Amino acid sequence: MVEDNAHGLFGKYRQRPLGTFGCLATQSFHETKNITCGEGGALVINDAKFIEQAEILREKGTNRSRFFRGQVDKYTWVDLGSSYLPSDILAAFLYAQLEQWQDIQARRKRIWNYYSQALGGGQKNTTYGCLLFPLL
Repeated sequence: MVEDNAHGLFGKYRQRPLGTFGCLATQSFHETKNITCGEGGALVINDAKFIEQAEILREKGTNRSRFFRGQVDKYTWVDLGSSYLPSDILAAFLYAQLEQWQDIQARRKRIWNYYSQALGGGQKNTTYGCLLFPLL
């Protein structure tokens, strides 16, 4: 089973971390997520039998990882693959957010709570016909 954990980073279900239920889990870092690097994501591998295939896919279809570990004397194309790695600058941007994930989540929760309470009794702007709420 592949678990879609696009919005569940750091979440839990019945005290179990999301992303640990399937043999594989996907994580999104798209710009609409709480933790982002613009595009991209991660593959969580919860079953060791998928590690080598994931390495081959990541290494553009080659066994390059095995070469770097000294398991083969040269690397070659062995299957399908592509270029899935983020640039260094995007990885650094993502890493900085991962270091601050608790603060990011807490701020987003405060904003959600504010809007949740305010939408129940927000003041209507008759000029524009909309509810006005400041960003926190």
